[in-house]
Amino acid sequence: MRLPSVVAWSLHFVFGIFFAFFYTQICFLKYKIDNIWLKGIAFGFTAFVISQILNGFLNIFYQTPLIEVSKLMITISNILGHFLFGIVVVRIVGDSYNHCKA
Repeated sequence: MRLPSVVAWSLHFVFGIFFAFFYTQICFLKYKIDNIWLKGIAFGFTAFVISQILNGFLNIFYQTPLIEVSKLMITISNILGHFLFGIVVVRIVGDSYNHCKA
């Protein structure tokens, strides 16, 4: 998108906050999974899949620069980063914003 790095990282941060609020509305993750670590990984994986879909759409409209690193390593680091994000969100939010009934 040819944005300055500070703008790109700010957008990433804002989307992260949006997904953290989105987590508070996902009933199936909050009640179907009892283990908090697995809950975080499931949410992080959901955020990863959505980010890959959005990146696919962005690549249609904006030409992204070629990456000279292994795509496998980038994918693995993205998945691990999203797992960490999911775990942090679940640990912070927990069940405190629960609007769903079991």
